[in-house]
Amino acid sequence: MDIANHISETGFIFNNGNILDLDINDLQNWYEAQYTARIQNSAYSNELFMSEAELLHDPVCHQLVSNIIDSYGLSNKDLYRLDKLWLNTSNHDFTKRTNTFVDTHYPHIDKTRHLKVFVYVSDVGPSQGPFHIAPCNPGRYEKIRLRCKKTKIGDNLIPDISKDQFISCHGPAGSVIIFDTNCPHFAGLIDPGKQRRVLRLHFTSSMFKLMYNERRLRSLWNLYGHLTS
Repeated sequence: MDIANHISETGFIFNNGNILDLDINDLQNWYEAQYTARIQNSAYSNELFMSEAELLHDPVCHQLVSNIIDSYGLSNKDLYRLDKLWLNTSNHDFTKRTNTFVDTHYPHIDKTRHLKVFVYVSDVGPSQGPFHIAPCNPGRYEKIRLRCKKTKIGDNLIPDISKDQFISCHGPAGSVIIFDTNCPHFAGLIDPGKQRRVLRLHFTSSMFKLMYNERRLRSLWNLYGHLTS
Protein backbone atom coordinates (compact mmCIF):
# COMPACT_ATOMS: atom_id res chain seq x y z
CA MET A 1 0.00 0.00 0.00
CA ASP A 2 1.30 3.45 -0.94
CA ILE A 3 0.35 4.98 2.38
CA ALA A 4 1.91 8.39 1.68
CA ASN A 5 -0.28 9.02 -1.37
CA HIS A 6 -3.39 7.59 0.27
CA ILE A 7 -3.02 9.67 3.43
CA SER A 8 -2.24 12.81 1.42
CA GLU A 9 -5.53 12.42 -0.47
CA THR A 10 -8.04 11.29 2.16
CA GLY A 11 -6.16 11.75 5.43
CA PHE A 12 -6.83 8.33 6.92
CA ILE A 13 -7.11 4.55 6.61
CA PHE A 14 -9.48 2.41 8.68
CA ASN A 15 -9.23 -1.39 8.70
CA ASN A 16 -12.26 -2.71 10.56
CA GLY A 17 -11.22 -6.12 11.87
CA ASN A 18 -8.09 -7.93 12.97
CA ILE A 19 -6.24 -7.12 9.75
CA LEU A 20 -2.84 -7.84 11.34
CA ASP A 21 -3.93 -11.29 12.53
CA LEU A 22 -3.00 -10.45 16.12
CA ASP A 23 -3.40 -12.85 19.01
CA ILE A 24 -5.96 -10.65 20.80
CA ASN A 25 -5.74 -12.51 24.12
CA ASP A 26 -1.97 -12.12 24.23
CA LEU A 27 -2.26 -8.45 23.26
CA GLN A 28 -4.86 -7.76 25.94
CA ASN A 29 -2.87 -9.61 28.62
CA TRP A 30 0.29 -7.70 27.69
CA TYR A 31 -1.60 -4.40 27.73
CA GLU A 32 -3.14 -5.03 31.15
CA ALA A 33 0.22 -6.07 32.65
CA GLN A 34 1.99 -2.99 31.30
CA TYR A 35 -0.80 -0.58 32.19
CA THR A 36 -1.33 -1.89 35.72
CA ALA A 37 2.39 -1.90 36.54
CA ARG A 38 3.18 1.55 35.17
CA ILE A 39 0.14 3.83 35.33
CA GLN A 40 0.84 4.96 38.91
CA ASN A 41 4.15 6.45 37.77
CA SER A 42 2.73 8.09 34.67
CA ALA A 43 2.41 11.85 34.39
CA TYR A 44 -1.08 11.30 32.96
CA SER A 45 -4.17 9.98 34.70
CA ASN A 46 -5.31 7.50 32.06
CA GLU A 47 -2.39 6.85 29.73
CA LEU A 48 1.31 6.14 29.64
CA PHE A 49 3.90 6.02 26.92
CA MET A 50 6.80 3.80 25.92
CA SER A 51 9.75 5.37 24.12
CA GLU A 52 11.32 3.85 21.03
CA ALA A 53 14.18 2.52 23.17
CA GLU A 54 11.73 0.78 25.54
CA LEU A 55 9.87 -0.78 22.62
CA LEU A 56 13.02 -2.48 21.38
CA HIS A 57 13.42 -4.34 24.69
CA ASP A 58 9.81 -5.56 24.91
CA PRO A 59 9.36 -8.60 22.62
CA VAL A 60 5.56 -8.44 22.41
CA CYS A 61 5.47 -4.74 21.67
CA HIS A 62 8.44 -4.89 19.32
CA GLN A 63 6.71 -7.59 17.26
CA LEU A 64 3.49 -5.58 17.10
CA VAL A 65 5.25 -2.40 16.02
CA SER A 66 7.28 -4.29 13.41
CA ASN A 67 4.06 -5.85 12.10
CA ILE A 68 2.42 -2.43 11.74
CA ILE A 69 5.48 -0.85 10.10
CA ASP A 70 5.85 -3.70 7.60
CA SER A 71 2.14 -4.05 6.83
CA TYR A 72 1.57 -0.35 6.15
CA GLY A 73 4.84 0.59 4.46
CA LEU A 74 6.20 2.76 7.28
CA SER A 75 9.70 1.31 7.18
CA ASN A 76 11.27 4.25 5.31
CA LYS A 77 12.95 6.09 8.20
CA ASP A 78 13.77 8.99 5.90
CA LEU A 79 10.01 9.58 5.65
CA TYR A 80 8.51 8.16 8.87
CA ARG A 81 10.00 7.71 12.32
CA LEU A 82 8.29 6.25 15.37
CA ASP A 83 8.24 8.74 18.23
CA LYS A 84 6.30 7.06 21.03
CA LEU A 85 3.73 4.38 21.72
CA TRP A 86 0.92 5.23 24.13
CA LEU A 87 -1.34 2.95 26.16
CA ASN A 88 -4.66 4.71 26.67
CA THR A 89 -7.59 3.54 28.79
CA SER A 90 -10.66 5.78 28.93
CA ASN A 91 -14.02 5.42 30.66
CA HIS A 92 -17.15 7.48 31.24
CA ASP A 93 -15.75 9.31 34.28
CA PHE A 94 -12.69 10.44 32.34
CA THR A 95 -14.74 11.91 29.49
CA LYS A 96 -16.66 14.11 31.94
CA ARG A 97 -13.53 16.10 32.90
CA THR A 98 -13.69 19.57 31.40
CA ASN A 99 -10.01 19.92 30.53
CA THR A 100 -9.99 16.77 28.38
CA PHE A 101 -13.48 17.32 26.97
CA VAL A 102 -12.43 20.52 25.19
CA ASP A 103 -9.41 18.90 23.60
CA THR A 104 -10.75 15.53 22.49
CA HIS A 105 -14.55 15.45 22.24
CA TYR A 106 -15.11 18.28 19.78
CA PRO A 107 -13.85 18.34 16.19
CA HIS A 108 -10.24 19.48 16.25
CA ILE A 109 -6.82 19.09 14.70
CA ASP A 110 -3.64 18.45 16.68
CA LYS A 111 -1.29 21.34 17.29
CA THR A 112 1.72 19.08 16.75
CA ARG A 113 1.36 17.19 13.50
CA HIS A 114 1.86 13.43 13.50
CA LEU A 115 0.88 10.38 11.56
CA LYS A 116 -0.95 8.40 14.24
CA VAL A 117 -1.81 4.72 14.31
CA PHE A 118 -4.55 3.45 16.63
CA VAL A 119 -4.94 -0.25 17.42
CA TYR A 120 -8.10 -1.13 19.33
CA VAL A 121 -7.13 -3.43 22.21
CA SER A 122 -10.78 -3.89 23.18
CA ASP A 123 -13.92 -3.98 21.04
CA VAL A 124 -15.08 -0.43 20.36
CA GLY A 125 -18.73 0.12 19.49
CA PRO A 126 -20.95 3.21 19.75
CA SER A 127 -21.06 2.94 23.56
CA GLN A 128 -17.26 2.79 23.93
CA GLY A 129 -16.70 6.23 22.35
CA PRO A 130 -15.26 5.35 18.94
CA PHE A 131 -12.83 7.56 17.09
CA HIS A 132 -14.42 9.89 14.50
CA ILE A 133 -12.67 11.50 11.54
CA ALA A 134 -13.63 13.72 8.61
CA PRO A 135 -11.77 12.54 5.47
CA CYS A 136 -9.95 15.37 3.71
CA ASN A 137 -6.73 16.54 2.15
CA PRO A 138 -4.69 17.29 5.33
CA GLY A 139 -3.06 20.31 3.74
CA ARG A 140 -6.41 22.09 3.92
CA TYR A 141 -5.95 22.78 7.63
CA GLU A 142 -2.21 23.43 7.76
CA LYS A 143 -2.53 27.21 7.93
CA ILE A 144 -4.96 26.90 10.85
CA ARG A 145 -2.55 24.59 12.68
CA LEU A 146 0.39 26.92 12.17
CA ARG A 147 -1.57 29.75 13.78
CA CYS A 148 -2.29 27.70 16.91
CA LYS A 149 -0.48 28.53 20.12
CA LYS A 150 0.61 25.64 22.32
CA THR A 151 -0.51 27.40 25.50
CA LYS A 152 -3.95 28.47 24.27
CA ILE A 153 -6.85 26.07 24.83
CA GLY A 154 -9.33 25.62 22.02
CA ASP A 155 -7.67 27.43 19.12
CA ASN A 156 -7.28 24.09 17.33
CA LEU A 157 -11.03 23.39 17.33
CA ILE A 158 -12.77 23.22 13.94
CA PRO A 159 -16.26 24.61 14.68
CA ASP A 160 -17.43 25.13 11.10
CA ILE A 161 -17.67 21.44 10.20
CA SER A 162 -20.80 19.33 10.49
CA LYS A 163 -20.59 16.10 12.45
CA ASP A 164 -22.40 14.50 9.51
CA GLN A 165 -19.08 14.66 7.65
CA PHE A 166 -17.39 12.36 10.18
CA ILE A 167 -16.91 8.62 9.91
CA SER A 168 -17.37 6.69 13.15
CA CYS A 169 -14.61 4.09 13.39
CA HIS A 170 -16.08 1.34 15.54
CA GLY A 171 -14.78 -2.20 15.27
CA PRO A 172 -13.51 -5.26 17.13
CA ALA A 173 -10.21 -5.54 18.94
CA GLY A 174 -7.36 -5.52 16.44
CA SER A 175 -8.93 -2.88 14.20
CA VAL A 176 -6.41 -0.31 12.93
CA ILE A 177 -6.79 3.41 12.18
CA ILE A 178 -4.03 5.45 10.54
CA PHE A 179 -4.50 9.18 10.10
CA ASP A 180 -2.83 12.54 9.61
CA THR A 181 -3.63 14.65 12.67
CA ASN A 182 -4.35 17.61 10.37
CA CYS A 183 -7.69 15.93 9.59
CA PRO A 184 -10.52 17.04 11.91
CA HIS A 185 -11.23 14.30 14.42
CA PHE A 186 -12.72 13.69 17.84
CA ALA A 187 -13.34 10.93 20.37
CA GLY A 188 -16.87 9.76 21.02
CA LEU A 189 -18.41 9.81 24.49
CA ILE A 190 -18.19 6.64 26.56
CA ASP A 191 -21.32 5.29 28.23
CA PRO A 192 -21.33 4.60 32.00
CA GLY A 193 -19.77 1.26 32.82
CA LYS A 194 -17.96 1.04 29.47
CA GLN A 195 -14.27 1.34 28.67
CA ARG A 196 -12.04 1.93 25.64
CA ARG A 197 -8.47 0.59 25.43
CA VAL A 198 -6.25 1.75 22.59
CA LEU A 199 -2.61 1.51 21.58
CA ARG A 200 -1.57 4.77 19.92
CA LEU A 201 1.61 5.11 17.89
CA HIS A 202 2.98 8.54 16.95
CA PHE A 203 5.11 8.85 13.83
CA THR A 204 6.93 12.00 12.85
CA SER A 205 7.42 12.67 9.16
CA SER A 206 9.89 14.62 7.07
CA MET A 207 6.87 16.00 5.21
CA PHE A 208 5.67 17.68 8.41
CA LYS A 209 9.13 19.12 9.13
CA LEU A 210 9.01 20.81 5.76
CA MET A 211 5.80 22.47 6.87
CA TYR A 212 7.55 23.72 10.01
CA ASN A 213 10.38 25.18 7.93
CA GLU A 214 7.82 26.95 5.76
CA ARG A 215 6.36 28.48 8.90
CA ARG A 216 9.77 29.82 9.95
CA LEU A 217 10.42 31.24 6.51
CA ARG A 218 7.02 32.90 6.44
CA SER A 219 7.63 34.46 9.87
CA LEU A 220 10.97 35.84 8.74
CA TRP A 221 9.40 37.17 5.56
CA ASN A 222 6.66 38.93 7.53
CA LEU A 223 9.23 40.42 9.90
CA TYR A 224 11.42 41.59 7.04
CA GLY A 225 8.43 43.15 5.27
CA HIS A 226 7.43 44.96 8.46
CA LEU A 227 10.91 46.37 9.04
CA THR A 228 11.30 47.61 5.46
CA SER A 229 7.81 49.02 4.96
